[in-house]
Amino acid sequence: TEGAAGGTSTLSTAPIATTLGLRDSDAITVFVRNKGSGQVAIDRVQVFGADYLWDASTAATTALPAPQKFAISVTGLPLTILTTSPVIGPGQDATIIIRYEQDTNGPVKVGRPIPITIVTGSGATFTKQVQNGVTVG
Repeated sequence: TEGAAGGTSTLSTAPIATTLGLRDSDAITVFVRNKGSGQVAIDRVQVFGADYLWDASTAATTALPAPQKFAISVTGLPLTILTTSPVIGPGQDATIIIRYEQDTNGPVKVGRPIPITIVTGSGATFTKQVQNGVTVG
């Protein structure tokens, strides 16, 4: 650009906030399928070892669950139909939704794995690595 004195080029830049990773209050969604012949109750979901418990008070809207809580949708996103209990029926597909909390879980850069463990009411555990910034399926 031409400067005020005429003929002098000046370049003006404004700082830009860039986050290359998971941000506080971002949604983490985990697709699950009950391949068994009986119902499965989810007791808790662990992210980086921090427990997230069932949130029966999450309204069926686009709002995310409260901090340290999880919700389950049987229709995927948006969160228009949530289950009324943390139970997934036989052969049923579901999406587990949690609100990421940077203060609890720390910063996560794009491409880094996020360890997620699902603990059932019977004590069975299922652990998977979810990769930040990657949508599979």
